[in-house]
Parts: sequence; C-alpha cells; structure tokens
Amino acid sequence: AVITILGFSISLTFVILLVVYVQKEYSVDQFHVNKDRIYRLVHDSYSVFAPPSGPLLADKFPEVAGYTRTYRQDGFISGRNNEKFKISYLMADSAFFSMFSFQLLEGRPETVLQGRRSIVLSRSYALNVFGKIPEQGELVKLDNKTEYRLSGIMADWPENTHFQKPDAIINFPSLADQWRFPQLLTTYDNPLFLVYAVLTVLLVGLIAGIIPALKISAFNPVEVIKGGFRMKEKSVYSRLLISFQYLLISSLLISALFIQKQTRFLRNYDLGFKKDQVLWIDNTIEADQLKTFKSILEDIPGVAHVCCVRGTPVDGGNNNTFDHNGKLISFQTFDVDTSFFSMMGMEVRRTGMALSDNIVWLNEAAVKEMELPENPVSVKIYGQERPVYGVVKNFHFRDLRQTIGPAYFQILNPDHGAWSILVKVSDKNVFETVNKIKASYHQFTHGLPLTMGFMDDSINKWYEEEERTGLMIGYFTLLTIVIAVMGLFAMSLYYVQQKVKEIGIRKVNGARISEVMAMLNKDFVRWVIIAFVIATPLAWFAMTKWLENFAYKTTLSWWIFALAGLLALGIALLTVSWQSWKAATKNPVASLRYE
Repeated sequence: AVITILGFSISLTFVILLVVYVQKEYSVDQFHVNKDRIYRLVHDSYSVFAPPSGPLLADKFPEVAGYTRTYRQDGFISGRNNEKFKISYLMADSAFFSMFSFQLLEGRPETVLQGRRSIVLSRSYALNVFGKIPEQGELVKLDNKTEYRLSGIMADWPENTHFQKPDAIINFPSLADQWRFPQLLTTYDNPLFLVYAVLTVLLVGLIAGIIPALKISAFNPVEVIKGGFRMKEKSVYSRLLISFQYLLISSLLISALFIQKQTRFLRNYDLGFKKDQVLWIDNTIEADQLKTFKSILEDIPGVAHVCCVRGTPVDGGNNNTFDHNGKLISFQTFDVDTSFFSMMGMEVRRTGMALSDNIVWLNEAAVKEMELPENPVSVKIYGQERPVYGVVKNFHFRDLRQTIGPAYFQILNPDHGAWSILVKVSDKNVFETVNKIKASYHQFTHGLPLTMGFMDDSINKWYEEEERTGLMIGYFTLLTIVIAVMGLFAMSLYYVQQKVKEIGIRKVNGARISEVMAMLNKDFVRWVIIAFVIATPLAWFAMTKWLENFAYKTTLSWWIFALAGLLALGIALLTVSWQSWKAATKNPVASLRYE
C-alpha cells in the first residue's frame, strides 16, 4: 500500500507539472486568428531572404493574400528632456497587424503601418519614455537620424509567442532610409524531441513502477507470509515484467549519459577563434568619433586590443548572395579592421597580394564553394575583380547545429561606421577595466544605455535550449528510475516470499548466507543482462536520430553503454540484495513452522 500510494503521488505530481509545461508549449502563437493560414518562408534551416522576396511571391502567386517581412534591430530614441532610451524594434510591412493578432490600443490594423515613416510603440515603452500615452502624430527621432510619426499604440505582447518582445514596430520600407541605401528594397544582395521524450519517459515510469506496485498491493498478506500464495499468471510474466524494467532503466541511462556528453562537446568545441576575455559592445557612436573613442580605450590599463567591426562570430555578420559563374552562392560578410584576425586568434594564410583598400579575405569554405585554386589571388564579387589578401581557416559563425558556410571579409569603411566594438581585456582586474570602458563610452553617448557582454557568455547561450532539454530529460529519467526501482523492490519482495520455504530448507541443510543470496540474485542478474542486450540497439538508434540535429556531434562511445549496463546492474543488485539478505538471515524455523 505504501509503495502504491508513494508511486501514484510522485507520478501524479509530475503529470500535473508536465501537463502545465506541454500546455504552455502548445499555446505559443495559438491566439492568432489566422494561425492556420500563416506560413514562414524558409530554406534549409534558415528563414533569411532578400527584401524583394516578399513582393515577388505576392506577384507570382495569386494565392498569397498578404505578406510581411520582418527585421529586428536595436537603437535609441530621445524622450522627455532629450533623455535617450534604448529601443528594440521590429521592422515589418503594413500587413503585419492584419496577419498577426497582436492587440492595438490605438490605430487600425489595416492602416497603422501604411505610412513609410510610421511607428507603433508598445504601451509600457511609451509610458516609460514619455510618462504618458503620447498623441498620434507625435514625431520620434531614431538614432538621431530618421524621424518617424507615431501612428499607433499596441498592447504589450504576451509571453506565448515566438517573436521577441519589441518596444516598437516600424514600417519595413523605411529601412532603406535608415541605411541610406535606396536600392535595398530591390536588390538581392542582402538576402518536437523534448515533448515526446518527456511523455515517453513518464509513460515508461508509470508502466515500470505503478503496474508492479498494483500487482503486489493485491496480494493477500496472510497467504504470502504462510508461503501458500501463488500468482495465477505464470512465472514467465513476472520475469518479463522485471526484464522490461531493466530495459527501460538501461535505455534511459544510456540516453541521459549521451545527452550530457553531447552538451559538453558543444560547450568545449574549438570554434576556430579565441572567445575568452573578448568584450563586445553594441555601437551607437557616430562614425567620425570612433577613431577617437578607440584611442581612448587603448589607453585604458587592462585593454589589450580594440577592433571596430560590422559583423562578429557571435552575430554571424551580414548575409549576401551573388552569382559566381552561373551559380548563386550565399555568403556571410564581415567588415573588419586589419587587426581583427590577430585579435581573434584566427589562422590566415597569406596569398602574397599587396595590401589595398579593396582587398578581401575568403574563408576555406568559400574557396571550396567557388572552386578556386588553393591560393587564389583574386575573386569577382558583384562583377568587380578584387584581390584576395588571404585565406582564413574555417571558423564557426553559427552554432554547431549548422555547417560552416562561405564567408568573406573586407576592410571596414570608416564612413560607414561600426555595428560592434570588440575589446580584448586582460584577465586581471576585469571588473575595474569594464567600468572604465563603460565610463569612456558614456562620454560619447551622453548617458545612452550601454549593451555589452563577453563573447564566451554569448556563445554559451547558443546551447541553452539543449541545456534545458537535457536537464528536463535528466529529471524525468531520474523520476522513471525511482518509480521503476519501487516497482522492482515490490517484485523482488514477492519473488523472495515465493522462495521462503526453499530458503528455509537450504539453510537447514547447511547453506551459507552468501550461497542463499547468490541463489536469489542470479535470476535478477540474468534478467539485467538480457534487458541490457535489448536496450543497447534501441538506445543507439534513438541517440543516432537525435544527434542528426547537429552538424558537429560527439561519438557514440562504447564506454557509455558499458557504464549504463553497470549502473543498471548496480541498481538491481542494491534493490534485490536487501530483500535477499533479510531472507537469507531469517531463522529457518519461522519459515517452516506451518509445514
């Protein structure tokens, strides 16, 4: 009875938690009225396309009732008393609020983003900046460059959406005005494991733990004590059920150990650059002030190197697509200082070409994709022949779920400004050094909030989803093992009780305690081995399929299977040996009293 109540209590608790979790996961974006009619355009594992793609699809396919392009950016606006506020905003087309059911407090979904310079603020952000809900038509200047006219106020977005919560929605075509690039809109140059696993683990736990416990709770205790009780089912049923428990335990242990191994592999994988002690700063300093700011940072004790860039290994740079010998190739592009490679510890093979303003560096993947010679001296990009100054050894600018693609680097144009500032700092007095960097930055931005972080921390966030998945699976694996052990304990109790008279007879005939325990345990050991043999190919298949989600993955090491088998055997022996020892040390007279 205790085993049954405890098993049901634990299982019910986790069932409730699981139902809440699954319900939350399945509620994502379910509030959109048009959810069954909205599709996101993707290719391979990406959903990044050139700006003309939306209008092109709408013109080519009459079935497309509407489209919206989205692009997320960060910047700053000026509020009351000219105080500057950081803003995270989403560029979207005029159909955005008609397609998605995000609530508008002011403005109409059909027209709120029709103006080329229209902006919609969230209610909480508007209150934070203006202290009240501003009137429609009020002008807002973004990044001290582009003025937008307030056309609506939206309610704060709910948590159950895949969109990152923005402070504002801005008309997408105005992106060309922001970037001072009128051709932007017409050029193509910028182009359910957890849930199922958790459900399976919980179901396995119920089968492995609760069913045996229910069977044992139905025994007549008086008959069991007398040794006269016999199950109606054949003994084969009991052995199969216990073997099934060991099979589950072995499979789950193998899976849990491999998930941990893959997670460690992702964390410790050599990405091809040095990410430690590198600080990134989202730049809002004007282009003509960057050189002065860089000089100030270089004079700070503890600062080893400063580099201004448009694109880093963390953000993946910018995406461009161009034709090469009749073949469209998608590139990640990075505009960098010439010292970028030494700062990041990247290996570069010089081609022997002279340094000039229009040089480029190609990574090895680009050389291979473009079928260039091993030591290329020039490459044609957008019809312009450009000298190749060096070939960069492949490095990862995406997470390890994806392979390394083509990339090229060019010298940052000082007039274009930088997206980010990279600062290499010493590992001594880091806190003091960072504070001095912040103080210097604020001198140029007049109190604008600073967004910065260490590169290694940002890269670790690439795998937060795997960490959460592994953690949850680990918890439910532990739960399953606990429940299975409870069921196994109950089954071993029954098994030993069936052997009470045999044990008594053996002890009367001089059998030692160790011999009795070996006799009781040997069947369980046999079942563990059988279960492990069956579990091994099943777990191997499941882990092989899971690892297919990663372009770079750990190996299915034999020692993981061996360790899981030993752990399963240890769990079985510890569970059964207690009952065996109690039976082996019991006075045989008590066992044979009524015979």
